[in-house]
Parts: sequence; structure tokens; C-alpha cells
Amino acid sequence: MLKQMKNLLENESTSYRENFLGLSHLEERYNYLMKEGFQIYGAVVTGPVKELRKLKENEQIQGANLGDMSYWNWSEE
Repeated sequence: MLKQMKNLLENESTSYRENFLGLSHLEERYNYLMKEGFQIYGAVVTGPVKELRKLKENEQIQGANLGDMSYWNWSEE
């Protein structure tokens, strides 16, 4: 997240960030997060069922939910 914020600050004009994207406080928020830090409370994980089941053993993962599922042929590119 910080990487994308920094990229916008360094590579996009202020008018583009503020007027088109509606991010008028981006620099202020970026500086705050850099100073204070933050924790991630969610993630999207994809992969083979066998690998995802291994996550059940991780005590740091709580409240996992299956939101969407689609079939994927891992043997083809």
C-alpha cells in the first residue's frame, strides 16, 4: 500500500491526484502512515486447495472466509 502511495506522490501531478483521483489528502496520509505505522487486518489469498489448507495450521490467521471460487487449470499457462 505504501509503495503505491509513494508512486502516486512521486510520479503523478498534484492536480491529477486531487481532481481526477479525489486524493487531496494523499501526502498527509502517507506521511502519517510512515510515522505511525499500520497493521493489516485482511488479505486475499489464492492458490491450490492443498496449499490453502496449510493455512489452517497458522495460529495468526483468524476468521477465514471463502468469498469466491473458480476452477483453475494449474498445468496450463
